[in-house]
Amino acid sequence: MNTGCCILYVEDDRNDVFFLKYAFKEAGIPNLLQIARDGQEAMVYLANSGTSAGQLRHPPPCLVLLDLKLPYRSGLEVLELS
Repeated sequence: MNTGCCILYVEDDRNDVFFLKYAFKEAGIPNLLQIARDGQEAMVYLANSGTSAGQLRHPPPCLVLLDLKLPYRSGLEVLELS
């Protein structure tokens, strides 16, 4: 995987976020991991990563790991609207 791209992890469970960060560290995965805690936050992140002004703060992800059961908007809604 290209180390210059980020991974967007959309997950509302803090324990799952902790364990994924730990697993990435142990596996030596150097990619920046961006966290969105709900479906609405993921939609905002993805919308901003598509603008030139937002790419510094929200780099476009090369991979999205998406929980399906999320607050505000489900993972399926994020897929439909993105």
